[in-house]
Amino acid sequence: ASKDSSVPQARAGHSAVIYNGQMYVFGGKDEDNEKLKDLWAVDFATKMWKELPCDAEDIISRSGHSA
Repeated sequence: ASKDSSVPQARAGHSAVIYNGQMYVFGGKDEDNEKLKDLWAVDFATKMWKELPCDAEDIISRSGHSA
C-alpha cells in the first residue's frame, strides 16, 4: 500500500527519473549498505512524497544502476 506524505529514507546509488512534474526514485542502498527495492515519487507542485507499490517478486534490490 502507498504511504502518502511520508519521506523516503536516506540512500545512495539509486536511480531517479523526472516525468510529468514528478521525480521517481528507485532502489539504492541505505546507511547500512543494504540494497533497496522501494519506489518513491515526489510531486514538484505539492512537494509531497508518496511510496508506490513495488511488490513484484521478480524485482530485486539494487544499487549503482541507471534508469
